Amino acid sequence: MHLTADLFCDTSRFNTDIRGFMEDVRCAMQDGAMGTGSSVVPGSAGLGGVRIGARLDMLGLTRRHVVALCACAVGFGFDLMEIGLGTVLSAVFSSPGRQMASTPLALLLSAPYWGAVIGARVLGGWFGQRFGPKRGMMAALLLIAAGSFWFALTTAMAGLTALRAATGLAFGAFSPLMFTYLIEILPPTKRGRLCATVVAVASLGAPLGILCIRELENTVLPLEPWRCVFLLGSLGAFVSALALYYVPESPRWLSSTGRIASAERAVRQFEQSQKVSLTRPRPTSVAPKAPTSRMETPKLLTSQVVLLCVLFFLGPWVTTGFPLLSGATFIAKGFNLHETLTFVNVATLGPAVATILAATAFESVDRRTSITACAFVMAAALALFAVGRSPRTLVVASLCFEIVMALYLTALNIYTAELVPTTRRAKWTSNAWALNRLGAGLAPLVLVPVLRTYGVSTMLEVLCGVSGIMVLISTLSPRGMTRRSIQ
Repeated sequence: MHLTADLFCDTSRFNTDIRGFMEDVRCAMQDGAMGTGSSVVPGSAGLGGVRIGARLDMLGLTRRHVVALCACAVGFGFDLMEIGLGTVLSAVFSSPGRQMASTPLALLLSAPYWGAVIGARVLGGWFGQRFGPKRGMMAALLLIAAGSFWFALTTAMAGLTALRAATGLAFGAFSPLMFTYLIEILPPTKRGRLCATVVAVASLGAPLGILCIRELENTVLPLEPWRCVFLLGSLGAFVSALALYYVPESPRWLSSTGRIASAERAVRQFEQSQKVSLTRPRPTSVAPKAPTSRMETPKLLTSQVVLLCVLFFLGPWVTTGFPLLSGATFIAKGFNLHETLTFVNVATLGPAVATILAATAFESVDRRTSITACAFVMAAALALFAVGRSPRTLVVASLCFEIVMALYLTALNIYTAELVPTTRRAKWTSNAWALNRLGAGLAPLVLVPVLRTYGVSTMLEVLCGVSGIMVLISTLSPRGMTRRSIQ
């Protein structure tokens, strides 16, 4: 009842929120024209940001936080489902009777990641930093809804590729904006655990989508099963965008842009919401001892920034390349389409369960240690998949990889968002994610020809080598901000 009340009590303030949005747009346009970056007297945002940040950190977890977590989890679930359906497309168009030439298939599989490169910088970096991470997430979900709807109804291969690229604009924006938003509103001592829980719930999106396609294979439908699931994803993304309307904008972001009054209204929505028992309010290292415009966020060295950029670029060659081509890899090892979808579905179920079980560890293990260990285990899982022959060995190796990959991506996104101050968080994390999506776009263009020309073993050797480089770079990266307050 309390959650329902929290969710719908904002309806009476609809006109006020619209006026607030138009005011934010007007201020943002003035900021751009004047080059000030703030709509208030210089210096006022820094003091207000410290005070509002301290209030959020000392608040603990409330029902308003839970509503925000649920909205993000559902939206991210449909985002991951749409991305995960690329595995189905690689299997469908590699199966006998539907096999596509390597170049068109590589273009189709890589198209959303090329779109994500632009989307991360424009929709995530520019729009998200200018109009707020919540509104950026809403825009991304509406774009997914429109793109997936038309994708399901399109038959021409050129049209399918173009629509996947257009939808990719949203894929590049939603993830960094979601982590930016959650890092800014959640209590420091619990944000790693709660972000991991959101990812765990959202990770069910891909296996459920694949399961639906598998179950609909022998059903008489007006459209192919995979097209029906894309329609389902379109509807889910639209509903998720509407749900995000009832979530407050990030008070830290509002304060950092000089919208102090709006930030006060947003933080009061959290303060006036009933607390929940998952966590207790605790004083943190940002307790307001004295007004200051600087908090604990470390200053990154140029060499460290370069290492993080390289890590974001190399990561998707493994974390995207192998899952995306796992369907085609099973086909190449002699399994039929039905068996392949079964194996892929089992493998994609693992991350949700494992992330929930590992959620508590996110607050006890340093982020850098987590991503280093995960990169090492991914390399071992790829090696096992390369030498495996039996279905059991292949499924175990694939399942291990998917589990550790989910933990790696979660830890990396939290780690990066915590290192960057609020004034640059949405832009910096989105630009880093653009590099990630650039690597994801290049991976199929290189790995599909390698798979078709040199075989599965050679492709997996390449991925193992990339994983080894990731381990080395992770050990040289800066330490994280686990359980510490952010600027």
